Amino acid sequence: YMEEAQELSDRIAIMDNGKIIALGTHDELVKMVGEFDRIDLRINAESARVMKAWKGTKGVEKITAEDGEITLLVDDSNTVLPRLFESAAKADVRIGSVQIEEPNLEAVFLHLTGRALRD
Repeated sequence: YMEEAQELSDRIAIMDNGKIIALGTHDELVKMVGEFDRIDLRINAESARVMKAWKGTKGVEKITAEDGEITLLVDDSNTVLPRLFESAAKADVRIGSVQIEEPNLEAVFLHLTGRALRD
């Protein structure tokens, strides 16, 4: 039901054990718990070289790599992604695919309560 709340509501209250533990817009709740956008990229180059090039990029909080896929946690994918593309082009790295996952209310609930939603 969190997807519906996220899509249909202007303000959202997160409740746990009958008490409101957070109240605000989707963006306010996400910022409150410090969640990041996640970017998954498939690349054609050595991960270590790309990670080194992207490590100092403004807005990048964390980079991990596994099997030709790099995962970045970023402040705002809309501002960071163009920087990553520019840096990749300079390093002659071809990006094969990009997937962006923005924080959702379920992640916020999990962070605030320490447990997943009950059905």
